[in-house]
Amino acid sequence: MRTDAKDLALSVFQRQKDRCVRPPDLAFAVSRRQKGRCIRPPVGELPKEASCEDGPPVTPGMAAQGSAAMNVYNNELTHLDLGIEELREKKEKIKKVMQLEEEEKANIQREVAALAKRLAAIDKSLSQKYAYVEEYDKTIQDVESAYCKILESSQALLHVLKTENSTQVPPVAQSAR
Repeated sequence: MRTDAKDLALSVFQRQKDRCVRPPDLAFAVSRRQKGRCIRPPVGELPKEASCEDGPPVTPGMAAQGSAAMNVYNNELTHLDLGIEELREKKEKIKKVMQLEEEEKANIQREVAALAKRLAAIDKSLSQKYAYVEEYDKTIQDVESAYCKILESSQALLHVLKTENSTQVPPVAQSAR
């Protein structure tokens, strides 16, 4: 394949011997863009921008070196294209993972919002129940206090009745008269 490239470079040199043509470099090898992707010109084809007006004329040996350089550049560009494709694939994989994580994040946020709403409702319910318990405690204390007073009063009343009954005349004796 290198001999074909050399022959092509020599024929290009002979066709353009009136023009000064320098070996292509990386800037000239990638000359066109299509949808953001580089399109390389075919091996041996020199873009019009490759002519130089201020440099020395190119000899056949230099043209062969230029062709070899073009092959090296093309190989490098091929590897670069593969590297770019790899990076694009990695980017797409990461974007898919990011999308899945974003969906998971949204689901978790919805769950957190629902749980926060439920927590607020439970807190409200608990605070009402604590208030009811405090009211019941107060009512129970009041009732127990009143009950104790009633018991004390009833025991005092029973004691008074017993003492009065023992000091009075027995009712049986009065009825016998």
